[in-house]
Amino acid sequence: EHLEKNVTCSLECHEDRMRQLATANYQEWSDSVHALKEVTCEKCHDGEPKAADKGGAHKGIVERTDVKSPVYYTNVPATCGKCHSKELQNFESSKHYQKLEALKLAPTCTTCHAPHRFTVLDPEEFRNFCGNCHSVYKKVAPYDIPVKAEYLMGGVNKLKFNIDMVNDDIFLAKKNGTDVSQAQKHADNALGTLGNLAVLWHEFNLSHFEV
Repeated sequence: EHLEKNVTCSLECHEDRMRQLATANYQEWSDSVHALKEVTCEKCHDGEPKAADKGGAHKGIVERTDVKSPVYYTNVPATCGKCHSKELQNFESSKHYQKLEALKLAPTCTTCHAPHRFTVLDPEEFRNFCGNCHSVYKKVAPYDIPVKAEYLMGGVNKLKFNIDMVNDDIFLAKKNGTDVSQAQKHADNALGTLGNLAVLWHEFNLSHFEV
């Protein structure tokens, strides 16, 4: 209908939609861990946070489709890696990263950690996200990977659940005067293992998790 009426795209029509999108992005960020840690917009997008006007605040920002943008898809790992150095180090060992370096389409940080929310995928989401390439129909990458990843990440989540349950028991036992020092040591060791697994996952080598 726009073509028939010779109506071209302009901010006059779409400004409301752009404002809604910006508001939604801000709301998602507000509920994220980044907001709690005071990781604000300019950390990822550039710009001037101290400016009081829109033009000044957006100074230096380029479109995310521009190769100079910190959030251009091949630049995202380096941008995230400024804070998440261990995750970046493991990701640089992955085939995904090698494809990005070759300027090919491949998953990057914001593929799994939705931009502005930065949440971790639930295991049941793996088939949809990974299945964009790991599909028996598209034949871009091994199709069985999403199912394996879902199963193995489920094991990681089970470990997390067990640690939470153990810490609850330790808390109650401690209140009753029981010596929980040894149990707490084991729980802390398990928590350290969980943290290492989270970092190691970014290598996307599932064999690390099959033991």
